[in-house]
Order: sequence, then structure tokens, then C-alpha cells
Amino acid sequence: MVSPRILIAGLGSIGSLVAAYIHEHCELYAIGRKWHIDAIKQKGFLTLRKNGEERKIILKNVTTTVSNLPKEFDFIIVTTKAHDTEQILKELKEARISAKCYVLLQNGIGNEEVVYKVLGQVNLIRGITNNGANIPEPGVVIHAGIGETFFAPVSGADSEEFAKKLVELFNKAGLPAKLEPNLVLLLWKKVIINTVINSLTAVLRMKNKGVYLSNSARKLAEMIVEEICKIAARKGIQIDPKEMINVVMKVAKSTGENISSTLQDVLRGKKTEMDFICGAIVRESKKLRVSAPICETLYLLIKIIEELSNKEVFIR
Repeated sequence: MVSPRILIAGLGSIGSLVAAYIHEHCELYAIGRKWHIDAIKQKGFLTLRKNGEERKIILKNVTTTVSNLPKEFDFIIVTTKAHDTEQILKELKEARISAKCYVLLQNGIGNEEVVYKVLGQVNLIRGITNNGANIPEPGVVIHAGIGETFFAPVSGADSEEFAKKLVELFNKAGLPAKLEPNLVLLLWKKVIINTVINSLTAVLRMKNKGVYLSNSARKLAEMIVEEICKIAARKGIQIDPKEMINVVMKVAKSTGENISSTLQDVLRGKKTEMDFICGAIVRESKKLRVSAPICETLYLLIKIIEELSNKEVFIR
């Protein structure tokens, strides 16, 4: 069997984690930011840290520019922040780089529409992962919590077959994966997890474990879950709040040592994905005329942090 040619578009935390695991099972290419790629090239490897141990992952085909990439791939896995999706897809399209199937392995709601806007109708898969990962320094990725990854076919005649192949590849590489037939339910459950964990950890500047170690944090998490479940119910998406809070706490515990992607962005003074997470929930609530005061408060708090990140107003 010929190994699939795969491009990871966005070698950030999750992109680096995926690359570290699947590189031996495919012909892998990756594009990322200069600060991270340069460190990998200088050392000759990406360092994967997990459970106090280190592995040296040889990644030969990493680059900062699309001009150094082949023109055809079996899969292009987009692991950029949601707000960078349009830019990376435009760069690939302008360079005439294409794939038989595109995969969005990202947080947020509404990401698929960006793909259609740039590429039109293509074989498209949506991926959601509950793995915890962060980059403590250039050239290093920490696998801070094992979790399942779910893939759902979204569009295209062959997307289901491609999704099955991707599930098989991830499982073979040691990243537990499943095929998920209910994409909408999957996305809403994930946005609940991200709204609770990413928002609270970013505002409070704590590791994921803070969400379950604090009784007050748990109470607030329960309120957030109930609020979002009411909005989902108005859309005909039934999610049990009691079951969902247990899922959230399980993820917070299993990824306890992780620094959430939103907190990583806050600490670096970068734009967060909250427009596609909390912001998406707030927009849905207004459309449906369902009150969402907690989600809107969290969203505004993070937007304040974003807006003032370089204004020297925060006490360190």
C-alpha cells in the first residue's frame, strides 16, 4: 500500500502533535511559523515530550513557505487557528497546491464555510480532537493529555472513504480516532468543552486542571454548559447538560497539565480563536433570541485582553 502524501498546514501545538505521531506512516510535509520551523531545522528534529520522557522526531519536509511544497497531496490537514484558515487556503490555492481531500482539525463553528468560500465544493472532513498539546519553546511540543480524535465527512462524494482512511492512519500511529456520523452534535459538544476550558483558563491564566480542582470553577462550568445546551436545544440539538459537564471535567482532568491554546495565545499577545468559539455561541444566541449572558461576558473579557495585550496596562 502506497503511503499517503499529507500536508499539515499549521505546525502549531496540534499540528506538531499530529506530525510527531503520523510521520512514520505517511509522506509528511508541514508548513508553519518561522520561529518554530527554524528551531526544528537547526536541531534536525522536533522534540516530543510526554509523561516526562522525550522523543526526537525527524521531520524532513518542514517549511515556512508554500513555494517549497509539492503541488498534489492526498490530504491537506488544516491545523491553523480558525481565523487563519482563509489565509492559508488562499496561499495554497494561489500556489496551485491541492489535495484529494481537505481536513479541518480545528476548534470552532462555521469553519467549513471558509473552505467553500475559497475552494468551492471539495472533499472535506471535519476533525475534532480532545488531545492536549502545547509548545513551551520553539522546536518542542508537549503531549499533555491523551484524548480521542473524531473525524466526520462533511462534503464531497469520497469524503466518507477518506475519513475512514484517516481514522485508520491515526489509530495505527497511536492517536485514538473514530468516525463520527453526527457532525453537528460533535461540533456543539466540542464548542462547549472549548468555551468552558479555553475561556476560563485564558481569563484566569491557569492550567486545564484548575477547571476541575476548584469547586467554584466547576459551578461556573455547569452554568456555561446549561446556557449553551439551551441554545443548542433551540436549534434542535439535544445535549444533556449533566452528561456534558461530566465530559468537560473528564477532559479538563485528562489534559490537566496542558496550557490551553487560548491561554497560549493570550500569553503571547496573539489573537485568540474566541470569535469561532464563544463568539459563535453569542452570535447564535442573538439569532435565536436566547439569552447567553455568561458566554457573552467571557467573550468580552477575552476580547478586552486581546485589545489591550500590547498597551502595557496589565499588572504582571
